[in-house]
Amino acid sequence: MKLGVIHFGPLTAGSHQIIQTVVEYCLTKSISLSGIKWNQTTNDVELKELNNDSILKWVNEREVMLNSLPIDKIKHQAKLIKLIDQFDSLVVLGGNRELVDFIIGNTKSNILTVPISIINDFIGTELSLGYDSALNVIVNNILKIQDTIDSLKYGKLRVFCTQIPGVLYNSLLEDVSIAVKGQLIYKPNEMFWENLATTLKDRYDKGITYSMLVVNEEIDPNEVHRRLSEKLDIDFKWNYIDESQCVGPFPTAIDRLLAVKFSDTIISWLSARGKSSHILVKNNRVIVEDSQK
Repeated sequence: MKLGVIHFGPLTAGSHQIIQTVVEYCLTKSISLSGIKWNQTTNDVELKELNNDSILKWVNEREVMLNSLPIDKIKHQAKLIKLIDQFDSLVVLGGNRELVDFIIGNTKSNILTVPISIINDFIGTELSLGYDSALNVIVNNILKIQDTIDSLKYGKLRVFCTQIPGVLYNSLLEDVSIAVKGQLIYKPNEMFWENLATTLKDRYDKGITYSMLVVNEEIDPNEVHRRLSEKLDIDFKWNYIDESQCVGPFPTAIDRLLAVKFSDTIISWLSARGKSSHILVKNNRVIVEDSQK
């Protein structure tokens, strides 16, 4: 059996755990295992053998076992499809539903997709690996800023805007804004800016001297500053929390649990020589659903 593995999007701590588990399984079963990685020098895809040395270099030197592929390259990579067709089966870590459906529809190999995403954007699953850790990192960072702002009183309204990863409206954007009691901004029109300015002024008049705003990469915080400054006298500051901060070395308990359950499910699928399927979380259970559904 020839097995391949590929990763799209940010590599989480759980990603490494899953890849290591798959490598160890293949070593015990004498299964040929290769990863499909992105070569930034040649700007192309290539194969990388995954073996015991890969594990040792990761454990001892923190050398990444498998580089992730940029999602925006996939539909233009005929070579990638040819590489995938070399394998009997392929484990796809990360990516969105549109991407993995494209792979399944254009290859002959049996594909198992694993929902790994810090923005929880894989259609069909309630939760993706990496999301809970990213949510915790972002919320904790904003709450620290909020505590600092609350302890310093200015003579005018203070507005702090946090930009987080993602360009589409998604769970991460919504959940962060709810958790920090911030104002969510996404594709605003003129009426939105009028209403937001009114809301911020009302808060200030009630003695709440600061407001928190949450945007993703669809919105330029400098544009937020410009629009609000036209309507209010404010002290405006913003920061950006990037993907690397969201996938740090300390996953939450939920993500640790998901990594173990996903790893066990992958091994069961490999042992059964499963057909193309999606690993999903539904009703707090990890399931395998046929890709034709």
